[in-house]
Amino acid sequence: MTNLYNKEYFNKALDSCIEKNIPFALIIADVDDFKSVNDIYGHDTGDKTLRFVAKNLRTTFNDKDYIFRIGGDEFAVIMLNTTSAEKELITQKFAVLNKNIKDFSNDIPSITLSLGVAFSENLKSDSNLNSFSKESIFKNADKSLYHVKENGKNDISFFDEKTF
Repeated sequence: MTNLYNKEYFNKALDSCIEKNIPFALIIADVDDFKSVNDIYGHDTGDKTLRFVAKNLRTTFNDKDYIFRIGGDEFAVIMLNTTSAEKELITQKFAVLNKNIKDFSNDIPSITLSLGVAFSENLKSDSNLNSFSKESIFKNADKSLYHVKENGKNDISFFDEKTF
């Protein structure tokens, strides 16, 4: 429906990045209060909303980045060759993404996104880079996302072991 990679490909891409030791940022994005979009406006509008978010993710991130719909209203981006030194770049992309989404007023209701971000460099201390590492980076990005969700939504959070 969104013409994005699916969760199966997401898992393969994560495995490949970890196996090849490619530095990357994992971004988990969630449409804030998406259930109310479906409940109030119907599933057709919900589907339009998801396609709109997918389109904006594709235009905000580079061709070298991988963009996925991993379930429901949850999306993921793998930004290749990206380290924590590029937090500002990711923050700028988030601002552009949310501005574009807010400024659009056609067939969909006003929405915002919340993002959680984790960096593969934090996995380097693992003695064995395997599926545990893949699960770890996903959990770290997910913790960051839920930190945003629990603290007002419509924001971005970067995983930091001191905070979480």
